[in-house]
Amino acid sequence: GELAMISNYIHGSDYLKAVIHGDIKDEDICLMFSIDGMQIYAFKLSDCWMFIWVLLDYAPDICYKKTHIMPGGFTPGPRNPKNVDSFLLPSLSHVAIFMGQSEKLKICTEQCGLYESKLYIVFGAADGPGMTYLNGTIGSPFSDSR
Repeated sequence: GELAMISNYIHGSDYLKAVIHGDIKDEDICLMFSIDGMQIYAFKLSDCWMFIWVLLDYAPDICYKKTHIMPGGFTPGPRNPKNVDSFLLPSLSHVAIFMGQSEKLKICTEQCGLYESKLYIVFGAADGPGMTYLNGTIGSPFSDSR
């Protein structure tokens, strides 16, 4: 069958292929990584960066609520960080451990008991300046096309 409209990441072809191939299973956890810059004070230089993890395994009207968004960390101001990777590395390395084939996250619930889950970063999100850190570009406002 065909979908009339793609309204969530679970309708995307990459996600569906991963599920069909058995890479993503029912017990696995899908995450979104997001990084954004913020200025704390209106009239004072205070450039900080915050990154978060969003649990995407909930319905779209629920997964963006505070209870399903986890802080990953932040970089202090007052200027842009020179090496954002040094701030991201601890959080990303913890998630990467449970993305591999050997380690799984052990979770215990009343309903299901003990089960093992892998983590998947489905996609990354950022504001304009933050995207330069995710994709490795310089972020110049000038175009080279002439």
